[in-house]
Amino acid sequence: MKDRQALTWASLLLRLGAGGLLALMLAFYPIGLLGGPGLASSLSSMEQNLMIPGWLSWIGWIGAGAASLGLIVGYQTRIAAFGAACICSLIAAQEIRAEMAGPPSMEIGAMPVLVLVCIGILLLGPGDAAIDSGRRKSSKKRG
Repeated sequence: MKDRQALTWASLLLRLGAGGLLALMLAFYPIGLLGGPGLASSLSSMEQNLMIPGWLSWIGWIGAGAASLGLIVGYQTRIAAFGAACICSLIAAQEIRAEMAGPPSMEIGAMPVLVLVCIGILLLGPGDAAIDSGRRKSSKKRG
């Protein structure tokens, strides 16, 4: 019983941490809060640096918002974690590319860590403190 409770707390903390960081990233980059570059600058940066067309960038930002919300509330957790890992991998690739162009540094960004956290969520599952867990229990009762 204690192992299940520890797994639930670990999953909850990972979900809230990853969803919160993703939401903070959304508030910073496209929305422009906290001194971020704003939507136009973010879209042009993605188009120039990663060669991603503007319409695909829009889909990416909307997907990041959905993934963030899904991780925080625990709805479709594994799908949200997979989407967040994919989006954060693209951003990490952009950061690594920028690091390679500039002077060398030993600094690691938050995005590679967030990718690993999302992979951990994929492996752990949603836990009991998620909306997904209630759906699993009710489907077992019916079947």
